[in-house]
This record gives sequence, structure tokens and C-alpha cells, in this order.
Amino acid sequence: YPEELPKEPRSSMKLNFAFEDNIDNSSIYDFGITAAGTPSFGEGINGKAWQGAADRYILAETPVKIASEITDLGSFTVAFWMKSTKCNKATGIFGISNTKQFWGNLDIYLESYSDNDTQAFFKVHLRNGDAETTAEIRIDEVFTNDWVHLVFKYDDKTSKLTVYKNAEEVYSNTPNGISGKLKFNDTGKLVIGTLQFQTIPSLTESATAQDWGAHYLGMLDQFHFYNEALKKAEIRNLYLNKE
Repeated sequence: YPEELPKEPRSSMKLNFAFEDNIDNSSIYDFGITAAGTPSFGEGINGKAWQGAADRYILAETPVKIASEITDLGSFTVAFWMKSTKCNKATGIFGISNTKQFWGNLDIYLESYSDNDTQAFFKVHLRNGDAETTAEIRIDEVFTNDWVHLVFKYDDKTSKLTVYKNAEEVYSNTPNGISGKLKFNDTGKLVIGTLQFQTIPSLTESATAQDWGAHYLGMLDQFHFYNEALKKAEIRNLYLNKE
């Protein structure tokens, strides 16, 4: 019998940015990473961190061999450290673009209004096939100009979107009209640091830059994207180890 070919290594961590004076993705996957604006770095929670600006964002093009793992995402976890003052416009943090629609397949962004100067008002726009919804999450003591660890995860087994601040659960709910394994249509590039229609050129044919939209101006460190819902213990380890 012919010998079986060795199985290709697999990992649920698709993007892994430590931002050590570079925008290299250190996951096992060779995403095509490009930057708008000249990347800049400062002191992070662990080593260096990426500094956002009005002309900066990061794009990631999915390798063809794992395209189905993004299109048929199922579950996800997005984890990162952020340090920022209050945003004054709708500000993109992370997105999986949709090349045909105004909003992406997944958009995690900050809104410009909140109950107080330190409260972050996040919105998570999410698609599943033709269904879409937006969850609103208010998190206290984020805009303190100090490092805060945030995790956004969707679990296809429970159909719940859960958010953690510094490893503590601050939000958990079933997104209206969304359930089960996530499946995206017209999937384009992944974007960090702005909204899909704020890029040049726009990542969607449906819109260009909006006056009320903005690039993220704060700092990001230890940015991870997984196509699975991490367990609470795994999230706590990221926080405790400043990963």
C-alpha cells in the first residue's frame, strides 16, 4: 500500500500579530499582509504595539488553500489589547469584508457616542448567509488611555456572541436573526484599523469613504483572530500572559 501523505498542519489561529516593529502575521498561514500608510510602533503591553493613525490600516488577503475556512467560518474569536482615548466617529477595529454590500460580513467597530468619556460603545455587525444583524455592547472603563484586553467571540454551538474585558465576561447574547454556523457571501480581504468602506480603494463596490467613519487612532497589541470560539480558560491565559 502507498504511504499516506503527511497531513498539513492546521491551526484555528488564522492571524497573530505581535507588532514587534513589524506587521508580520506569525500564524502558520501565509496571509498576504499589506499596510496603508507607514506603520508606526510604540510601547505595548508586551514588547511593541501598532500605532493607528488617520492614514493607517492593515489588510490581510486569505490564502486560497484556506479560503473556505473564512467563508464557512462557523465560530470566531477576535482578541486584542487596545490603548485609546475616546473616538469621535464610527471607528473600525476589525472586519471581514463583503465585496458587494455596504457593511462587511463581520465588522467590529466603535461608535462615537457613549454614556461617559471612558465608556466604549462597540458594535458588532454580523452576517450569516443572507441574514444580518448588529449587536450593541457598552463597556465601561475602556477609554482610560491605558491597556485593556478585549475578546469578541461567537460560538456556533450556542449561537451566542460573548465579549470579555480583561478576561471577565461583560456581554453575552444571541444575535437577533443569527444562529448556528456562520457562512459568508462575497468574502473579501480582512481589515484591521478601519471600516471596509474607508479603505482606498474601498473593499466593497457598494460604498466609498463616509464622513462619519474613521480609522482607529489608538494602539493595538497582541491581535489574534481564530475560526473557533475560545474557552474561558484560553481567554484568561491570553490576558494573564499578556498575549
